[in-house]
Amino acid sequence: MRRNLAVLLAVLAITVSAVVLATQYQVSPNVNSPSTIIQPYYAILEYIDYINTTKAITLAPGQSITIQAPLPPGPGYVLDYVEVSINPPSPAVLISGSNLMYSKNEIGAIVSAYTTSNSLSIANTGNQPLNETISVTYVFVNEEYVALNTSASSFTLSISVPDSTMQYVTQQVIMLSIPNYMPFEIAGVSLPNGTTLSQLISSWSPLANYIKIEPKYMELTANGLPPLVSTR
Repeated sequence: MRRNLAVLLAVLAITVSAVVLATQYQVSPNVNSPSTIIQPYYAILEYIDYINTTKAITLAPGQSITIQAPLPPGPGYVLDYVEVSINPPSPAVLISGSNLMYSKNEIGAIVSAYTTSNSLSIANTGNQPLNETISVTYVFVNEEYVALNTSASSFTLSISVPDSTMQYVTQQVIMLSIPNYMPFEIAGVSLPNGTTLSQLISSWSPLANYIKIEPKYMELTANGLPPLVSTR
């Protein structure tokens, strides 16, 4: 049986509700003492913070600089990856570090690099000074497992949108996902006053690409949302 999960969008909060039936099965440690085991279910809630920086640098021949990730923007956040873009690309630019992946152009010059480490180095291996513009994106993630209550026919979970780290970052994306094997699905989105997501989108923009809703997945780009006002 499939259960419906209704997601409510409030002022700086998302409320999640669901219609569920308890999933349980019988085990018998021995013939005389059967036990009922309730299967736990969890949704995955992720806050993804992007910190974008851009600066112009000049590297003399043989000179290098180190790009170091800042401290996490808040409690519970860990560094996911660092991405660096070089403009203009030059064959003389060498990027080094651990866990690196590169994107190169047709002449073999590094256009961008990606690492799950917290630092990398950029060096000028040529014999002429280089003037480059370096764009760096630091991505931090706070992941939580949210228990889905199977002991009642409905339940509500409160989720902050955005969370308190928004003031320190360029962009924040909030994702709520439910594993495919779990008997839940997202049924709707609304404010506490009953205004539905479809009504909100129609009044905001026909291109509301800061919201994605699927049966098992919801994504909100917090800094793209218009001010949310709940009237009662």
